[in-house]
Amino acid sequence: MNYQIVINGKSGAGIFHDREQQDRLRQVFTGRGHQVDLSVVEPGHLEATLKETAECAENVLIVGGGDGTITTAARLLHGTGKTLGVLPLGTFNLEARDLKLPLDPFEAADKLIDAEVIPIDLLKVNEEYCMCAAVIGFYPALAQARESFHGRSWWVKSLRIVREIATVAVASPALDLTITADGKIYHRRTRLTAFSPGSYEESVFHRTESGWKFIGAASLRRA
Repeated sequence: MNYQIVINGKSGAGIFHDREQQDRLRQVFTGRGHQVDLSVVEPGHLEATLKETAECAENVLIVGGGDGTITTAARLLHGTGKTLGVLPLGTFNLEARDLKLPLDPFEAADKLIDAEVIPIDLLKVNEEYCMCAAVIGFYPALAQARESFHGRSWWVKSLRIVREIATVAVASPALDLTITADGKIYHRRTRLTAFSPGSYEESVFHRTESGWKFIGAASLRRA
């Protein structure tokens, strides 16, 4: 099989700008008898590259990046009949966790070769697609602040995220929400609300074989 792989060059601390790491990733596929067309692109050219790749004849497109990159790919591939493979290179990698993929990109790539193709939920809110959750409140401002530390190491990101949460949450106004569900009306006042495409559980920590690891405040995982 010929695999198309597109990687956000800023994700994963930019490790795939290194030619040796690119060759190592290719070897995961070629070592098992497959062909690979690998592109590492900057964020500003990512969507155009994904659109172009989505028009190729191959049925499988593997995308490397964070949840934003994966969601962009899902939006562009939706309705095309192509299969999307997730290569986790972000800070939280919520979709990769939902799909039970290893968070090491090389281990994930190896698992994708034998993975079963399954349909997954895709949420659409005001013409925007979401694979994990749509969030209103102070989170959008926090997400904008995060743009300034893309490509940094995980521990720098974690410290910056904690500081930004404290700063942005206090400065953001509370929202008065009227929610209609199952014929009932609910009124809520909150600074942060998330809408998910399925059943989710709230978690700040993620359990691994070696113990519990911090993944970020108010992170969501499909239950």
